[in-house]
Amino acid sequence: MKFKLFALAVLFIPSTACAGASVDRRAYILAHPHGWLELTIFDSQVPDMLQRGDEKVWEKPESCSVHVSINSEPLLRDSAYPDGDTAPYVVDTGFRFPAPVGDSHVALSYTGCRVEDEEKIAVESNTRLHIQQEQVHELRFDGSSVSVMPPVPNEVISLEDVYEAVTGGRK
Repeated sequence: MKFKLFALAVLFIPSTACAGASVDRRAYILAHPHGWLELTIFDSQVPDMLQRGDEKVWEKPESCSVHVSINSEPLLRDSAYPDGDTAPYVVDTGFRFPAPVGDSHVALSYTGCRVEDEEKIAVESNTRLHIQQEQVHELRFDGSSVSVMPPVPNEVISLEDVYEAVTGGRK
């Protein structure tokens, strides 16, 4: 029983590394019918970026900003970090978060890792999809476009699974 309670406590430690949906909003989404949105980023073409100052200096970007909103509500605001010693650098990361069930307009903004005419630009993508309960909806982003994968069952342990393990029943 100690392990089960420890696992439950760990799930409720708030993350301070990123922003987006508040802890209260996330809890509300999780308490109602929800699916999961998984954003997978594999951008293998991150160029050197022009750093302003007394002279033009091209160097590896410190980070890329990633913002995702569903139906105009910001649910993810975080950073992705380019890796490698020389350009083109690679961003290989992902994010998973709960999303309310239903028809959704998903907007993605990726800023700080693309250049046009010596200026950093934001890459914007808008996708319509139907979030299904207990399904994972993966969006694969390559730095310039998004591919929508077919939904798959969620095989990750949820708060409902932890609740059932602790109490012996579902809500």
